[in-house]
Amino acid sequence: MLVPTEEETRILEVLRSGWASKSVPAPWLREISVLRADVARSGVVADLMLSGVTMEKVSDGVDQLRLFFDVEDDHQLVVLPGGRATRVRLEIRTRRVTEEMDMLWHPGRKGIGVDSVTGQVVEIPFLSQIQFSGAKGSGKSWAMRPSMASLALNPDFEVLYLDPKMVEGKRWQGLVHTYFPGDFPDILEECAEDLSRRADLMSKAGATVWRPEFGPYRIVVIDEGRELLAECRRADRLRAQLLRKAGFASDGDLAPVDKGGALDNLIKISSMGRAWGVFLWWATQYPIVSGNNPGVDTNIDANTDYRFSLRVSKRKHSEVALGDDADYGPHRLTADDRNRGLGYIGGHGPSLIQTWTMTDEMLGLLAHPDQGRGKFPRDVALRTLGSQPDSVWTPELLASHTGCGTNQAMRFLRSFSSEGLVIADGDTFRLAA
Repeated sequence: MLVPTEEETRILEVLRSGWASKSVPAPWLREISVLRADVARSGVVADLMLSGVTMEKVSDGVDQLRLFFDVEDDHQLVVLPGGRATRVRLEIRTRRVTEEMDMLWHPGRKGIGVDSVTGQVVEIPFLSQIQFSGAKGSGKSWAMRPSMASLALNPDFEVLYLDPKMVEGKRWQGLVHTYFPGDFPDILEECAEDLSRRADLMSKAGATVWRPEFGPYRIVVIDEGRELLAECRRADRLRAQLLRKAGFASDGDLAPVDKGGALDNLIKISSMGRAWGVFLWWATQYPIVSGNNPGVDTNIDANTDYRFSLRVSKRKHSEVALGDDADYGPHRLTADDRNRGLGYIGGHGPSLIQTWTMTDEMLGLLAHPDQGRGKFPRDVALRTLGSQPDSVWTPELLASHTGCGTNQAMRFLRSFSSEGLVIADGDTFRLAA
């Protein structure tokens, strides 16, 4: 049985006490009555009846509802269809299902993470152009780690990681191909030229799509788009100056200068790469395409298949990151560690996605497969249970044997229970036969 928190208790009291008779911030709220209100795994859920007001009006008034219920910033308020024209469902998501789940990454994990409302794994196809956006410190690199780790273990994929910040890329050295400022023009030129080689391979095989037998799919990951674009522009200006000095172009004939530069190669990879098994993943703080310092080039932005927005600082930034799905509310997430790496996927629906957690230590294990085999936290927990197959386990006991926290130990045990590896009996667990 779920025990309401202090915030949930306050919201339920308002809903159950004839809330429409209270002082409300908008008259249309008096046209709504509450049929049912309770606490679910995702928070407070209420069925509402409409009288003289439409669902569209209620949806447009989300900010007024948040004010009325005094909802905490991190908690999403969502208005959903209720099954008929006069009904809607109100959800105030004060809880995350993922807070009860084992969210630590390990080899074999699927998807980018888990839907915090349904608990279902969320997958973004690797063979896609993906854009990650989020304010500084929101966890863009953190959010990409699970997918990059899966790619690094799959021989059908080759990852090229371009890191203008020279931070995250240091941790991926030895796992994927890593590049830093100064390397970008050359590697982008190599990637663009490789498209022709790939096209020839497909043509000789009479193939219309790239297949693993031709070679690995290539994923080009840009960790900070704004900085990379700035470096491409600097490199292209220097290239243009050198070409002019060499007499390859005059001020009145710049075509040879403008073609084949770093930015041109980057756009070519984005616009034409997918035909030959090359895909671009782009991360930036603010995916604006205009101005002197854009976060993404407009030609690259247009080729995006999936948009993942972590915490952003303003509603305007949400609109840029998610377009029509800005009302999911990434601008309402607070700059708190518990929100690091969490975000919304455009088109997925207004459910916060919690990405799998991959710590620096776990990344180190991945970099040394022989040393790391069997040492991921999940492996340690399972091996501990197997070492005493007849024991009755509690979270406290498992924590003492593994060194993890009690909450994480409980998540392990619940996860193993859902997989049929252990049998739960209240708050105790026993290894399944």
